[in-house]
Amino acid sequence: MMEKILKDINAVVGVTGSFVCNEEGQVVAKLMPNVFDDSTLSPVARTMAQPIAGLKIARECTIGDLDLLYEQGRLIVKNVGEGCLCILCVQRINVPLLNLTANVAVKKLHDTLKEGGRGGTGGVRR
Repeated sequence: MMEKILKDINAVVGVTGSFVCNEEGQVVAKLMPNVFDDSTLSPVARTMAQPIAGLKIARECTIGDLDLLYEQGRLIVKNVGEGCLCILCVQRINVPLLNLTANVAVKKLHDTLKEGGRGGTGGVRR
C-alpha cells in the first residue's frame, strides 16, 4: 500500500525519492535511490519526527509542512498525523503540482499508519 503511494509521489517531475517515518522516527516505507540507505535515512527520520511530535503535544499551533532548501536539493516534510512523509526533490520543483499528489498521499498514509500498517521498505526509484 505505502509503496504504491510513494510511487505516485515519485512520479511527479523533480522528485528524487520519498520515504515515510512513524512518530518514533523509524522509516516504515521508502522509495529512494540506492545512495540513501537506512543508515542515512534513519537520522533524518528521527530529526523530522521529533519537532512534529513536540508541536503535536504542545497543541499550540497547526502543524503544517516543513520545506528545507539545500544547495543541491530540497526536502519537503508533510505531517501525516501518525508520522511524516519526506520528499526529496530538486530545488525548483513546482510545489503546487507536488502538493496535488502529496496531499492525497498524506490522507492515505495517515489511515495506513493509524492502523499500524507497514509498507514496503525496499525499492529504488532512479
